[in-house]
Amino acid sequence: SPISITPAITLTGATTLSNGGGSGGITLGSTVDGTTAGTQDLTLSSAGTISFSGDVGATTSLGSFSITSGIPSLPAAITASTISITPAVTLANALTLTNGAGTGGITFGSTVNGTTAGAQNLTMTSGGTVSLGGIVGGTTLLGAFSITGGTVSLSAAISASSIAITPAVTLTSDVTLSNGGGSGGITLGSTVDGTTAGAQNLTLSSAGTVSLSGNI
Repeated sequence: SPISITPAITLTGATTLSNGGGSGGITLGSTVDGTTAGTQDLTLSSAGTISFSGDVGATTSLGSFSITSGIPSLPAAITASTISITPAVTLANALTLTNGAGTGGITFGSTVNGTTAGAQNLTMTSGGTVSLGGIVGGTTLLGAFSITGGTVSLSAAISASSIAITPAVTLTSDVTLSNGGGSGGITLGSTVDGTTAGAQNLTLSSAGTVSLSGNI
């Protein structure tokens, strides 16, 4: 059955919202916050759409934020000690993900796309590992793509109008970074390494500046 909660939510403990395998969807119509920063967890599971109309953790950050299944329609910002989004994501707006002071990391388990080529930005800040498990912008190019803080694990291609990755990068498979013909540029702010010597390839394509600040 569907779950729909219109007013703002304050979590006082770990909370799981689930359709029990059904496709009715989950709709949160306003903001979601914890009571103690980095303490309250939120897990969502659905075979339908999971929709947010307000930011998550903007006033009081959550502990673990997790979407294990469903079709996410994400808010403008999510702040939680750990962020894990397993299903494919289509951004309808600019999205900022941050761990605050946490080191739990940010994980995407599948693809991430925009709705209009070059229009939706994705910004991630973490004290832990940012891990991308699927192609980013493969179907619909993102706008500005940026990662700051922590470390980065890449396993697939990223296509965005501009790409800026500040922390050290580890490639777990072949990776292509592309501006999709645009001139926004690609900036890698630290080292880039493979996981197996001589095994991982890195390809960069831009009509703008490609800047490398660390050894490869």
